[in-house]
Order: sequence, then structure tokens, then C-alpha cells
Amino acid sequence: MLFSSLGRQSYPYTLCMADELINQRSHVYEEHNLVDNTIFVECIKQPGNVRALAQAYNNAADLAVDLEFDLMISLQDYIWIPDNGIEMFVEDHQNYPNALITGLVSLSDVPYDHTIAYPYGLFSIFPEPLTERPEGLSWEDARLSLYPTDEDVVACAPEHWEANWAAIPVSILKHPIRWDLRYDEGVAYENMDFAKRCELVLGTPCVLDKRNHALGVPHREIWPEEKKQLERYTNRYMYEDWWGKPQ
Repeated sequence: MLFSSLGRQSYPYTLCMADELINQRSHVYEEHNLVDNTIFVECIKQPGNVRALAQAYNNAADLAVDLEFDLMISLQDYIWIPDNGIEMFVEDHQNYPNALITGLVSLSDVPYDHTIAYPYGLFSIFPEPLTERPEGLSWEDARLSLYPTDEDVVACAPEHWEANWAAIPVSILKHPIRWDLRYDEGVAYENMDFAKRCELVLGTPCVLDKRNHALGVPHREIWPEEKKQLERYTNRYMYEDWWGKPQ
């Protein structure tokens, strides 16, 4: 789904990948002619940590600064994005050059068990890679109801900035602000913390582009261990100790 979403984009980009399994599936990138135009950043879980997500974001941020890019766009796996998704983020960046930008990500219907052939496949969990927009809607992004105005692009709280489909001006990353690596000891809340730090240190606003509506596969239903991991290792209490409860 990732490769097909990127292949449909109408705006040029450089692909930067954080892939914990790159040593096992380098052939996938070769088969899709992505080796020569993909930059890989380190994404290795440190001893005792649950994730390496904050580390991956920081490595990508450092790369974006070093290569003098203008905009860093974050897209997590198993998410379908609109054909002009990157272009819309670029347009938003031109209109709001100092803002963190986020799109919407609702969830499709849960795939039937018989449609999942390889639950831990190195390329796709489906018999045939999913290249079209996933069907149905099992959950609508809650930010649609939180920001119900008719405006397509609206200011939003830093607590509502999500990095699963988002854009960060590299001008922000030139400052010593990064994702807090302590969040890799658990699960979630690292993006809210990052947005809050940007607001505190730089006065950075956040905007939500409701046009840029992506659709994810409900992975916690496909891999129940992810839901258990979130319950056991949530970073919620660490976040609330620092910032208070989200609004």
C-alpha cells in the first residue's frame, strides 16, 4: 500500500525509509526499483525499549536538515493517501510556512480473515498487494468532529497533531528540537510531546488539512498484540506528568 500510494503522487519527492526489517526484505526495494532513490535511516530498538519510532523520526529530521530539504513528510505503514496528498502538504506549507501540518487518517473496514494470507509477510499481508483505496469505514478520524467548521484547513491544538500522516517544515528542525527518545521506552504520545515542545520553544502553530484525508487499515484488529502492547507500555502517564491531561 505504501509503494502504490507513493507511486500515485503528483509531486516529486525523495523517499526516506526507517525499516527495522531492511536486512530481511532488501529484495522488496530492489524488485520495486526503489533502491537507487531511497535513503534508509537507522531504526534499531535500543535494549529495554519497546520501539524505535522517536529515534527514526530524529534520524530522518537530521537527514532533512543535512540535505537542505524544505519539508519533511511523515507517513506510517498501511495507510492509503490521496493522489495529491504530498502536493496538498506543500501547498499548506506555502500558506503556513512556520506551522506543523497534519492530515486526517480514518480506518477502513477490518479485512476478513480469509483475505489475510501472510500476517507477518515481508511485503504484504494480502495474497495480492493492496493497491487501491481500502473499502468501508470502521472508524472516522475524531478530529472531524473536533473541528467541524466548513474550512478545509484549520488551526488545531498541538495535542491533535498526528505524525502518521503529517508535514514538518525543516526550518523548525534546524533548531535543537527533536522527538524525546524516552518515548521509545513505551508506546504513543511522542508526537503530541513533539508538537508541544515546538509550541513552547518556538511558538509553532499546528494546522489540520481536512482535505488531506488518508485511510488506514485497522492494524490493531489484525495484530491484537499491538493493542496489548499499547495497554501495557503506554506513555500516557509520562506525557501527562509533563504536560497535563490532553484537552
